[in-house]
Amino acid sequence: MPILFALTGMSSLSAPQPAFAEEDGKLYPGTFCTGQYGPISYKSYIRYRADGSISNTSPTKSIAVQCLVINDVLGNLKQVSVYYSDNHTSNKVSCYTRTHLSNSSRTIVSQTSGASPSGRHTGVFTIKNIEPSSKSYKYFMLRCSVPPKTSLGESGINAIKVTERD
Repeated sequence: MPILFALTGMSSLSAPQPAFAEEDGKLYPGTFCTGQYGPISYKSYIRYRADGSISNTSPTKSIAVQCLVINDVLGNLKQVSVYYSDNHTSNKVSCYTRTHLSNSSRTIVSQTSGASPSGRHTGVFTIKNIEPSSKSYKYFMLRCSVPPKTSLGESGINAIKVTERD
């Protein structure tokens, strides 16, 4: 009898596996981003909100933030989407990705960017064509500039979505 159970258990292993999605997307809260180092960061103006977003509390200065882009499938990064709130009528929430080589954390292999449209908006923009053709990178960073608050409210990063090809 033990042999029969072993054979029936093996038959379930050979059953067809479900098809996997062609894309793998991970959504991270804006609080995943931190103030960028250097004199332009103005980290004291970053508000970390309970809803997971971050915003700029300064009435006069844009803030610089950076987010690590987690790419867990080597060579398959497709795009990064930035969900934002922009309450400034003339400045934009703008971001760019930096791709770093495996032999030097400061060498930019590629740099692509995106930005919110002019005027007051809440929405999403997507940065594509991020990966270098060599695929010998070390890590990816998303760096964003968030405009100052206005009488209409604070601007900020609500979330980022990293999409990979499976």
